[in-house]
Amino acid sequence: MKKIIYGFLGCLLLIAMFLGIQRLTNTKVLTWDGFVTAKQFSENIYNIKETDFRVYDWALYTPEDFAAYGTDLPSGEVPAEYQDSQTGKNISKYYRSDFARFKTDYLELRLEPGKTYGIHVENATYAMKLWVDDALLAENGTVSDTAEGFVPLTRSKTVYFTATDDLTRIVLQRANWVHHYWNTAVIKLGTADLIEAMAEKQLLGVSLTIITLLVIAMINLGMFFYSPKRGSFLFFSLACAFIAVQSAFNDPKPVMLLFPNLNWLFGHRLEHCAGILTGMFLILFYYGVFQKLLPRLLPVITIALAAILVGGHVLLPSLVYTRYSTLFHVVMMGWLLVFFAWNTFGILRHRKSISAFQWATFASEVIYLLSIGFDRLAYGSLETVSVSGIGVVCVAFIQTVALSMDYRQAQEAYETAHSRELELEKMNETLMRLSHVQTAFFENMIHELKSPLAVIASNCGVSTMLIQRGRADEKTVKGLKLAESEAVRLGNLIDRTSKVSFAEGTAVSVKQESVGGLLQDARLFCEPICQKNRNRMEVLCGENDTVYCDRDLILQVLYNLIINANRHTENSTILLVGKTDPDKTVITVSDHGDGIMPDMREKVFERGYSGDGSTGYGLSICRTIMDMHHGDIAILDNEGGGTVVEITIYNERDKGDSNATDTAD
Repeated sequence: MKKIIYGFLGCLLLIAMFLGIQRLTNTKVLTWDGFVTAKQFSENIYNIKETDFRVYDWALYTPEDFAAYGTDLPSGEVPAEYQDSQTGKNISKYYRSDFARFKTDYLELRLEPGKTYGIHVENATYAMKLWVDDALLAENGTVSDTAEGFVPLTRSKTVYFTATDDLTRIVLQRANWVHHYWNTAVIKLGTADLIEAMAEKQLLGVSLTIITLLVIAMINLGMFFYSPKRGSFLFFSLACAFIAVQSAFNDPKPVMLLFPNLNWLFGHRLEHCAGILTGMFLILFYYGVFQKLLPRLLPVITIALAAILVGGHVLLPSLVYTRYSTLFHVVMMGWLLVFFAWNTFGILRHRKSISAFQWATFASEVIYLLSIGFDRLAYGSLETVSVSGIGVVCVAFIQTVALSMDYRQAQEAYETAHSRELELEKMNETLMRLSHVQTAFFENMIHELKSPLAVIASNCGVSTMLIQRGRADEKTVKGLKLAESEAVRLGNLIDRTSKVSFAEGTAVSVKQESVGGLLQDARLFCEPICQKNRNRMEVLCGENDTVYCDRDLILQVLYNLIINANRHTENSTILLVGKTDPDKTVITVSDHGDGIMPDMREKVFERGYSGDGSTGYGLSICRTIMDMHHGDIAILDNEGGGTVVEITIYNERDKGDSNATDTAD
């Protein structure tokens, strides 16, 4: 239920972010239909498309030409190399391969005399001149009727003018000798205050997008350097950086504020390559998150495809690679959809094992594709800042939060594993101290036992000799009584000793325990530690299997064996198996690690002996505990490589330790 609530709140936050940025950075723009009154231009901003102009192909006319000859000017002659019997003279086509390399657009509008208006020209093609009435207000690059005299330069422009009479004439000269098709010049027109506010919002929106993406890229890059093994941070950082680069070349082209004379071809190639590399790094990032669900071939195909597309933009002339620009976009979007479909199929198949971070990543995939798709389907739409720009900011923010949360969870898991490892070390130290107590205890007991045995032996020997010689007397009787007294004392001493375990007087509590419960508890305790070496743990055991043992001591044996297996194993599986028959219970801990040489298998149970630099007490403690249970412990070979440690606990109660306290029901 908590996950559902958190997911719902996350969706609300995402929607609030998107709508907030949209409201802050966008201005509503209406479509001009030719019947808009002068008053309406004072109240709203209108979008005047390229198709709303009167078009003169292969001709460069000025306001003076229209003033002298009117609007019935002819289109120019099509050069021989561009003539096509099917298209004729008027071959300008919006986003098609056949178009005039230079042309003039003419438009008449009715505006209020004396009022100041603004014109915002987005993506002003590759060379442009803009006149309002007789005043030249904007010029990008050099418009020419030959490729030699043409100088491309694309940038957005916002210009202002005051209407002098009822009829305002807009003349737009454009030339394109570097691109395979015309790129539209969308004009937004309204009063000066409306256009100025719109331009400020648009610049704010794009700048906010770029700055946010760069900050997020730096944050993720810092996380990558802090934790080099987490490649997801690097891929997502690079994706955000390239999205920011691409946004810098989108309208209103803020990069031109920093580099006003930037080479057109360099900027155009960089913009398109940034888009391709963005897609590549996002796919690599998503693959890293869902690596277990996807085949390894996917990132290889992605990198190869990106290399081909980037190579085409870098090596081919602009007239060539722009001819296949639509195909490039189709291939890139198609591959994104294939990857998304494959990923979706894998997620649905393994939905029960998908983490919250992976669900958040999958949601970001959906949002990213929808935002890009919306912009592709509604290119040049009414909003001044693209949906994908705002969508990407929202996705990047949410994804960074999700990455941070995932990283924090990993850190917490590491800290938990470290604390449990320290706890195990303390427990082993305690057992080691108890083992020393045991040794000292038995040494003292041996000393105490020697005294009465020496007295008994001495007096019995003397008495036997006197009796054999027929010289028994009162001294003989006293000697025998002394031997009897020492024998009683020895019996009491042995009786007290039999009730004491090695653990400084702690009785071994033998109860009927679930074998599966023991193995699951050991797995839960040691799993965070095993994650440090990327090891997994599996348990195989019958549901109703039971064993008579001291739970705490057997768990300590399992802890030590699992920690040893994890120390010598990486990125593998540690298997706990329990098998019970009428006579005994056998538990095995197996790994696929370094293994133990045959000549070392008995030495490792000796106190203080270590083959890997550890204390050398863990396995000796395990043997001591198994000896207390009258059980066995042995090291075997694993058929797949590695080690199998087998412990055997006999199920009959009389097989257990003679001084154990049986508390079973």
